[in-house]
Amino acid sequence: MMTGPANGNGYGDVLEHVIGILQEITADWDVGEISTESRLATLNLESINLVYFIAELQQKYALQQQLFTRIRAADRPIADLRVGDVVDFVLEMRGARDQRPAEPSS
Repeated sequence: MMTGPANGNGYGDVLEHVIGILQEITADWDVGEISTESRLATLNLESINLVYFIAELQQKYALQQQLFTRIRAADRPIADLRVGDVVDFVLEMRGARDQRPAEPSS
């Protein structure tokens, strides 16, 4: 497992770490680019991968079971969450929710 202190609390730092974990898990799979809009379901993660993913985030950001509890409270399957949703939950649990970067307009 990836361990170490949480160096950054900002959206970009957490996003980078979340994507890094997902890239590590899916390294041998053809899932394409992982971004804030990627749904966990499109990454073809199995239950054990999701458990590892959540455990890594809880350990890195010292969240104990708070992240898992928050995801369950979202009242939708974890696979339906976007990467950006997970980042938002981590920041919410840490009480350090930075302003999320604006989405580009089309």
